[in-house]
Amino acid sequence: MQTIFLIGMMGCGKSTLGALLAASLERPFLDTDAAIEKKEGRTIQQIFEQEGEVYFRECEQQLLQELPVEACVVACGGGLPCFYSNMELLKSKGIVVYLEAAAEQLYERIKGDDLRPKLRDVKAFKLLKAQREATYQKAHFKIDANQTVEQIVAELVSLSAVTTNQ
Repeated sequence: MQTIFLIGMMGCGKSTLGALLAASLERPFLDTDAAIEKKEGRTIQQIFEQEGEVYFRECEQQLLQELPVEACVVACGGGLPCFYSNMELLKSKGIVVYLEAAAEQLYERIKGDDLRPKLRDVKAFKLLKAQREATYQKAHFKIDANQTVEQIVAELVSLSAVTTNQ
């Protein structure tokens, strides 16, 4: 069994789907943003405001390097794969799945959330997604995040079964 890393833009469902997938597979679940918030004792927004993005990205990389060997499901922060050599590190530690959806749809899901430091307006969101897209496309697999939660989890479970048997 391998660790499954879920990547994609904010709003694609990484945390929700990751928790459901981990329960289905009876594996531990880790949300990188939640883990950093717990370790730091402050929100992601506070970290961005007080320390800056570089510090936060260093926290993400350190967390990745310290991941246990035990197979688990990891919901990665939206920018995590895009910095340093994190995408290569993810791919070396497990299966990377990109939860893909159109920027407009993702923005509609999260536009009222004031706790997201990179969320300003739809134009800025589209630009951010465009900047990250080339990195996201390096994932081992891509899943349409516009399906129902049940459909996506079923697809992830079957994907997990296929990759386990290889």
